[in-house]
Amino acid sequence: MHSSGSNHDSLGIDCNRLLQAAQALKEDGSIGKQFTREGAIGKTIEENIGGAFSSKGSVGKQFTTDGAVGGTGQKVAEKVESAARSTERNPGQSMRNAKRTVEDMGANAKRSGQDMASGARRNAQDIGKGAQRAAEDTSAQAQRKAQDWGNNMRK
Repeated sequence: MHSSGSNHDSLGIDCNRLLQAAQALKEDGSIGKQFTREGAIGKTIEENIGGAFSSKGSVGKQFTTDGAVGGTGQKVAEKVESAARSTERNPGQSMRNAKRTVEDMGANAKRSGQDMASGARRNAQDIGKGAQRAAEDTSAQAQRKAQDWGNNMRK
């Protein structure tokens, strides 16, 4: 039940605080914007590390709003916002919805982490294979040059 002038439901959930939390997680919110190219974290990574960690790199793109991690953050924000609005309308259902939302968020976060780890592992393997091929090519070239040099010395 709502008491007059309050935005708390019968479980003591403050819907305004939930809405503030949801906004903070969004791309333009106080937390979410830190991970954009203009934010403190995103800008630092883009400028100082770049490569795979840039916003278009294999790791960095996971943190954009379309990527696994950033997209999950946006979904979490939308679900929290939706839950807060639903709580305002129907306080009795809010506990069941909140529990389901938390379970979904946990599963999504776990999947996102696993996807990101798999992607990073594949990238590392690809880089390793590329480095090995480059080393083999360089070694083969060095052997050919040494043979050519040896053959020229014998002449």
